[in-house]
Amino acid sequence: MGASTWRTLSRGILVFSNVLFLLLGTVLVALGGYTISRPDLNEFADGGISGAIITCGSLILLIALLGCCGAQWDSKVFLFPYATLVVVSVIGQFVLAGFMFHVHGTLVEASKYHFDLSKLSEGDRNVLKWINHRFEAAYNECGLDIDLNLSVQNQALVATCANQSFEWFANFIERNCRVSADDLQLGSDFMRCAGANFSLSDELTEHTMICACEARMINFVNDQSMLIAVFVFTIAFFEIMLVLLSCYVMCTRRTRRHGYQEIRMPVKQQQPYNPHPRNYYPPAGNSNQSLQASLQAQPSYSAMSNSPSKDRSAVTARPVYG
Repeated sequence: MGASTWRTLSRGILVFSNVLFLLLGTVLVALGGYTISRPDLNEFADGGISGAIITCGSLILLIALLGCCGAQWDSKVFLFPYATLVVVSVIGQFVLAGFMFHVHGTLVEASKYHFDLSKLSEGDRNVLKWINHRFEAAYNECGLDIDLNLSVQNQALVATCANQSFEWFANFIERNCRVSADDLQLGSDFMRCAGANFSLSDELTEHTMICACEARMINFVNDQSMLIAVFVFTIAFFEIMLVLLSCYVMCTRRTRRHGYQEIRMPVKQQQPYNPHPRNYYPPAGNSNQSLQASLQAQPSYSAMSNSPSKDRSAVTARPVYG
């Protein structure tokens, strides 16, 4: 395969890959709009998740458009900013993936010690506080009320919020914070967190609900953090390949095939202006033969008249009479 074949193949890969990124960016923007419509997803994260998803999707759309235009039109004007933005994106993704791996390691360490904060390092405790911060804020705004008797009868947690705008939080509690019979056994994570003397007759405080939700929330975050880290690393390595391909296309671009070019047209030689029949100015570059031909083609004038004579040799002398 020649260099031109590799170059054409590289451009085709760039176009195809960036079309896929266009679809990915569109999906992310739509997903961000969906999270805005879901208060249990949007409000629980203080609106940060939906905004981050929409911003990320918009940036992916912009970068993919630059890549498609640059590869299709073979233009450095698009390929250079495309490569620059992708490099910045890769750096940000590596930072995010490293943070997700750190969160994953922290949660694994916390699970090993059954979420006992006294046995964790300062950094690990900060991660757990970061996870529980929004839960505590939503709990205080909700005014949560749990009917234990109805919960026992229905064998499901029944919760309501005094603040109707936080009803989504009550639904979150019902789905994820149910205290089962296994949780009430001595030695369970819930009993270690709530205290060995806890019973269902005790009041369900904020600390108790955090203990009921913490294990499930942390396990969910743990699984998602690992999944996000692997996904981000995969995308980052794929984008590095796209940067190398775009640099290859720019470096092997020899001539400009599109855009404005200098157009050189042959200029037709103009004959000089000849206002008088005796102005026998020959065209530039003519030979003596062409000069003689031009002279013969001009009309001749006699000395006796201003009118031209067709044949100078036909002039005869007048007869003289005595």
